Amino acid sequence: MSMSRLLFTVQGVFVATLVILGGVVWLNATFADRIPLRTRIGLFPIGGLEKTRVLQALDLYELEFAQTKTTIELRGNRSTRTFEELGIRLNKEETAKKIQFLSGYRLHVQRQQIIPVLKFQDEIAHAVLQQDFANTLVVPENATLVLNADNTIRALPPKNGEHINMNSFRRDITEGFSRVSAKVISASVVQAVPEQNSVELEKTKLFAQSLIQNGLQLVVQDRIFQLPGRIVSGMMFFTHDAIPAVALDDAKLSAYIVEHIVKEVQQDPVNARFQMKDGKVDQFSLPQDGKAVNIEETLRETKKTLALRLQVAPLVMQIVSPLISDTGDSEKLGITKLLAVGETDFKGSPKNRTVNIGVGTSKYNGILIAPNEEFSFNAFLGPVNKEAGYLPELVIKNKTTTPEYGGGLCQVSTTAFRAAVFAGMQITSRRNHSYAVRYYGTPGFDATIYPPYTDFRFLNNSPGYILIQSKIEGTKLLFEFWGTDDNRVVVVDGPSPYGKMPDGAVKSVLKQTVTKDGATIVEDTFYSNYKSPNLFPHT
Repeated sequence: MSMSRLLFTVQGVFVATLVILGGVVWLNATFADRIPLRTRIGLFPIGGLEKTRVLQALDLYELEFAQTKTTIELRGNRSTRTFEELGIRLNKEETAKKIQFLSGYRLHVQRQQIIPVLKFQDEIAHAVLQQDFANTLVVPENATLVLNADNTIRALPPKNGEHINMNSFRRDITEGFSRVSAKVISASVVQAVPEQNSVELEKTKLFAQSLIQNGLQLVVQDRIFQLPGRIVSGMMFFTHDAIPAVALDDAKLSAYIVEHIVKEVQQDPVNARFQMKDGKVDQFSLPQDGKAVNIEETLRETKKTLALRLQVAPLVMQIVSPLISDTGDSEKLGITKLLAVGETDFKGSPKNRTVNIGVGTSKYNGILIAPNEEFSFNAFLGPVNKEAGYLPELVIKNKTTTPEYGGGLCQVSTTAFRAAVFAGMQITSRRNHSYAVRYYGTPGFDATIYPPYTDFRFLNNSPGYILIQSKIEGTKLLFEFWGTDDNRVVVVDGPSPYGKMPDGAVKSVLKQTVTKDGATIVEDTFYSNYKSPNLFPHT
């Protein structure tokens, strides 16, 4: 090679070296604050990213990371879950430090894979995998108690089981992260030893035996309700926690309380009573709160009691407020007009019948019936016995006419029926007497009652409250219905008897038609079929 050619070659190499060094200097200057090219975290590219934007990029990557799926296999069974479902989180701060450390290596040509720093919530992953592989894993069993058919109790020993190996799970997730979207992780198990406490187990056993022998007490104020041991044993079972505990079946205990205790302690609330005075509604009887058993709270308190191995639990009561406690004002209640009057005459009634009519009539004076509420005669009547002030008088019962406490109360229900019909109420339940009774005049406009089987009911179909005023003037019984005038027109046709027989049997028909603004809102026909009085001899 000639000297000139050699010199030319050396100069070319020198120039090339300068260009390369210049390029390196330029690249170093250009990428001094950037992540090396071809750098990824998982499948997420971050090469060339400015260091100051690493955390911002990780915010976006975190969304992708949370929904990344992995498949776990155990004994041929598989479960595919997202990292979010497995409680695996991205530690953005520590991962950012790893990425920023790479910024010193500025000209990597090969691809670099960053393994992110992870946060594991073992309790979440463990619960999910135990559930997904429930049919594969051998579940540990704590020692427990069993109630035998003869009410003896025996203890079952604990059994070892197995759990997912969380150390292996964390390692496999971390090591295989770069291929996690396609990788199947083989889960392993470790032995799980159940908790054991033989002393506590024996205490629970003795407590259960005591319950079976002595029963359980539910106490409210100064009253004690004893649940016999045979009843308690029929409700009893044992929990399978680390320390077995006695428990009672909620449905069975609730049913027992309702059937045997509620009626003994429950008190219905009493609504305030009202009267019309100077054209306004005036309260004349104060409301009274009622009391009811709070079944749900009683069940909870019983569980707490049994957990403490005690045999006396509280019966929890709650206050029941009456529906109607004050008047507000008559306009607010909608009571502005006398809508209808029902009237009957009990002239000639024996003394006892007259007394019973007076006692029964007092039960209904001042009652308020809300709009769309169904009135039940029996619901307001209360007990019909000597203690309530009633005397024996004739009633129609079992194909006889025989004395019984409360005889004559049908005079009250019949009068209420007439007022409801005249007021245009929707009658929902009414039955005529077995034979025509002279106190009710023309047959066909009566309503018999016999609690709890036969009732008289109607629906308040008016826009406001109905206030009932019941009173006796001489031998006349009056029911006044006060309420809101909605321009309804009530037409009552009858009663019209027909088919009268020599033995006193007769039929009758009564029609009620109620219209409002030209539209019919009630159209009802009441048919009555009265048998011969001879079929119901006096006893």
